[in-house]
Amino acid sequence: MIENFTTIAIQMNSGVIFRKTWRALQTRHKAENAKKSGISAKYGKKARTVLNALLEKYQYGSIISMEYMGNLQINPLAEMGSSLEIVGLFGEREQFQVAVCALQNQLYKEIA
Repeated sequence: MIENFTTIAIQMNSGVIFRKTWRALQTRHKAENAKKSGISAKYGKKARTVLNALLEKYQYGSIISMEYMGNLQINPLAEMGSSLEIVGLFGEREQFQVAVCALQNQLYKEIA
């Protein structure tokens, strides 16, 4: 009885570990594809740095929603300036949101 329980527990744990690892690999792959897509190429160097930092935070699970303005207060983004300064790199808030939306669309684009 105990042997069966141990076997089931090990199988369940292995499944959880596999799913977490698979999710991490998928996230990393999506982030790498988004970087390669060239979406950030139309922005200045500092704005590209912001988008890449957001991608890195997404890749490592540090943020869930990219459009949440509170993300700009988390390092390394906070080290780049205040939220207003960071948004100013894109022009206006709407342009920042367009850039982040384009990045998210690329992340969630179906991998063919």
